[in-house]
Amino acid sequence: MLSTGIDPVIGARLIPLAYWALLLVGLAVLGCRIGGRWAALAAVAVPLAFTTGAGNSPIQGPADLLGEIPAAALLVWALIVLPRRAWLAGLLVGLAVQAKLIALLAMPAFAVALWVSAPGASVRERFVATLKRSWVPLLFVALPTFLVEVFALVSRGSCAAAVRTSNPRRSRRSCRPSPAHGRCRNGRPSCSR
Repeated sequence: MLSTGIDPVIGARLIPLAYWALLLVGLAVLGCRIGGRWAALAAVAVPLAFTTGAGNSPIQGPADLLGEIPAAALLVWALIVLPRRAWLAGLLVGLAVQAKLIALLAMPAFAVALWVSAPGASVRERFVATLKRSWVPLLFVALPTFLVEVFALVSRGSCAAAVRTSNPRRSRRSCRPSPAHGRCRNGRPSCSR
């Protein structure tokens, strides 16, 4: 962006603004599927009413660098693609969790949406179909968090990962570099702590 002459702050604010547009388009599509044109208009009008009010918005506005708007946009698009591509819906929910951890509260609604979209006449048939259909989306929900943690483990080393995940007092003692060669006492390269 610097090569084009765009201010980095303006460029950084364009990304949440793109998520804001994705949220509004997703709400319009979802509203149109649920109740027609007027429901789509109402679904788009609600977040716009939050940002045009005189007071402070609960999500601070469309161009602020927060994770609520990307998480909401990803959750809305997960509901849109759920009937056709459940694995993509799971991936979008996992990315929403990475954008903002509070998106984990949408998991029960995601489970209900999986159950409602499952075929079956009786409750038992629908439950069995949901179990068969939901393991792939739930695997994709966990995939972004798993990849972030694996990257943290690889980039920091196992010594730093031990400091991050286990008892800090015990790990600091075993992770302290020895003065002789700058390695941890357990033989691994020293970690920055």
